[in-house]
Amino acid sequence: MKRVMRFSSAFMLSVLFISGCSSGNNASETSDTESANQIAVTISLVKDGTEIDKKEFSTAEDTSLMEAMKAQFELKEENGMITSIDGTAQDEAQGYYWVYTINDEMINTGAKDTKLKQGDQVEFTYEKF
Repeated sequence: MKRVMRFSSAFMLSVLFISGCSSGNNASETSDTESANQIAVTISLVKDGTEIDKKEFSTAEDTSLMEAMKAQFELKEENGMITSIDGTAQDEAQGYYWVYTINDEMINTGAKDTKLKQGDQVEFTYEKF
């Protein structure tokens, strides 16, 4: 009887040990997967030729520019277009608007429809048209 009890105890401890190790591996795999799906992005705000803010951050690889902007800045939008960033609103009467480039290229889609990629350098400029 003692032999059966020892065997049962050893078996239960082995099962607990193995399941504990397996659980740790799954958590590690999840963390690796989550960090693999993250991208690094930089967003700068420029007004009157001067950089007024710059944020470097990580976000999910399928994030739109609009989602990233909402997470990083105080933002107002209308119909998918950004109309104000951190309290600086577009001024249609004066012809001032927020426009942006990604990696020094003008983008013709709205921020809502623009997906960010690894290493993107986004620059929002408040300028007159």
